[in-house]
Amino acid sequence: PKNETTPLSCMETSEKGCYEGTFVPAFRGLHKIEATARLAGRELGKTSIELLVDAPTNEFANPVIARKQMEKLAEETGGIYCSSENTDLLVDSIKAIPGKKSETRLLDLRDSWAILILMLIFPLCEWYLRRIRGLS
Repeated sequence: PKNETTPLSCMETSEKGCYEGTFVPAFRGLHKIEATARLAGRELGKTSIELLVDAPTNEFANPVIARKQMEKLAEETGGIYCSSENTDLLVDSIKAIPGKKSETRLLDLRDSWAILILMLIFPLCEWYLRRIRGLS
């Protein structure tokens, strides 16, 4: 259950510094796995990860291509179904549409003297009008 800790034992593998352990979840949901490395009682490091455990779905239970369903889906949506052996049909069915060339230009406002002058003139005009009318 949530907020409960289950210690796992690990075994050293043939690769130096690598360990492996087995985790069999008791329930579906989010599990947090924390690992701490120790040498002679001194902690070397710590890490954690979250693992989502859920029931398997149909595509994992039966991972075969349903050709009839794929052909029906392609027919209903206006697409085509090609098997992996018939990739030439897929390449031939792609209709190339000529694209338009677009150009992107980045302008930095700080490089424009006109905008800099406007940015200075507007606050000065506001200050001047406030002074004349006695609003400051």
